[in-house]
Amino acid sequence: MSSKILRAISYIALAVTLTMISACHRVTTDHATSPTPFKSDNCSLSPDGLIIHKKNLWSHCCVEHDLYYWMGGSRSNRAHADQLLDRCITDTGHPIIAKRYRIGVKLAGSPYHDTTYRWGYGWPYTKGYFELNDANLFLLKRNQRQIRGLKDGNCTDS
Repeated sequence: MSSKILRAISYIALAVTLTMISACHRVTTDHATSPTPFKSDNCSLSPDGLIIHKKNLWSHCCVEHDLYYWMGGSRSNRAHADQLLDRCITDTGHPIIAKRYRIGVKLAGSPYHDTTYRWGYGWPYTKGYFELNDANLFLLKRNQRQIRGLKDGNCTDS
């Protein structure tokens, strides 16, 4: 076969592959009407409390923060979740640590980072920022009641 024919075949194969990938992408994002079940790793990549004693001192803050990050939402929803984390850790008596965690989630928690702790990690990676609807808010509140019933500490959003 001539090189022109081989090149044409490779362009066609590339076009077919890209079409299949974009079709899969649409299926992943267009049909996701609810997030995956909530799960938390406590304070992602960070201590859940003081290393020597009180090892889980602010883990309840991180679990609640994870709930917001799991659900995702708008940029203002994310800013609010990060403020709650800061206040909750500060309320444990550690304002300097709270500020460090706030910087960490600001830098590492973007919805555009393909990580397990990104903003909106319960949704497909490509969801980005979005407005929460009534069904999302209901699911968020239901999960909040469940995790608040299971933890010892108390972070509220009031």
